[in-house]
Amino acid sequence: MEKIKIAFQGESGSYGEEAAYNFFKDKEIKGIPCDFFEDIFEAVENGSVDFGVVPVENTLRGSEGEVFNLLIKSPLFIYGETEIRVDYCLIGPQGVRENKIKRIFAHPDALRQTREYIKDRKFVVVPSYHPMESLKVVADKGDKNTGAIFNERAAENFDMDIIERRVEIEEEDFTRYFLIARRENKENDNFVKNTSVVFQTGHKPGSLLQIISEFSERGINLTRLESQPIAGHPWVYRFFLDFEGDKEDPRVKKAFGGVKQKSLFFKFLGTYPVKK
Repeated sequence: MEKIKIAFQGESGSYGEEAAYNFFKDKEIKGIPCDFFEDIFEAVENGSVDFGVVPVENTLRGSEGEVFNLLIKSPLFIYGETEIRVDYCLIGPQGVRENKIKRIFAHPDALRQTREYIKDRKFVVVPSYHPMESLKVVADKGDKNTGAIFNERAAENFDMDIIERRVEIEEEDFTRYFLIARRENKENDNFVKNTSVVFQTGHKPGSLLQIISEFSERGINLTRLESQPIAGHPWVYRFFLDFEGDKEDPRVKKAFGGVKQKSLFFKFLGTYPVKK
C-alpha cells in the first residue's frame, strides 16, 4: 500500500512530524521535511504530497501569523486538528554522559523554553534551525562533547541517546496543529468537529458584535476568536473564528448568511475533526 505523503516544517523528528503521525496513527505515512511554511502549502497545492501539517497556536508563544495569512491566500482547506505536548530533551551521541557535554545545538524556540537548564549547566549554545542534523555532522566526526535540545522522536531518528528528559521550564507547553488538504473533510467519524472561518468587519461601532451575535443567537459555541493584521494595511485587521459544529448544520448555514451580509470579507476555511 502506498504511503500517505505529509509535508511538515523542520527536520526529521520535529514536532510537526510527530503531529503528522498523530493524525494517522493507524496508517503508513511518509514525512516530507520543508524549510518554510510556504513550501508546505505549495507542496499540497501542486499535489506532490497528500497533506500538510502546520502549527497554528502555542500555549506559550501565541499564534503563527504567517500560517493564518497563508490560509487566507490558499485554496486549501483545514482537514483536521490535533495538539502536541512539547517535551524537550538533552540528546547526545551514544554512550555520552551529561557531564561530558560542553556545547549544544538548539532551535531558537527551544532556547526560550530551556534557558534555565542551559544556564545551570553552563552550556555553550549554538542556535540552529536544524539542531539534530548539526549534531549528526559533528558526532560523525567523533565529537563527544556536543549535544542538542530536541525531542524523543528525533533521538530515535538520528540514532542518538537521550541524556535527560523534560528540561523545559513550563510543563504545560502545547502546540496546536492543522492538517491541510486540497479537499474538504467529508468523513463521518466519532470525533468532535470544529469549523474555522475568517472575516473582516467594517469600521463602525459594534461591527464585530453584530457578527458574533449571528452565532450566539443560534446557540453556536465559539472556541476561539483572534485578530490578525492585514499585510500592507497598517492597523487594519481580519478575524479568525473557530466554533463547535459542522458547516452543514442548518443553524451554521443561517449564521454564515448573516455574517456574509455584515462583513467586508468572508472565507470558509474548513470543518474538521479534533483529535487529541
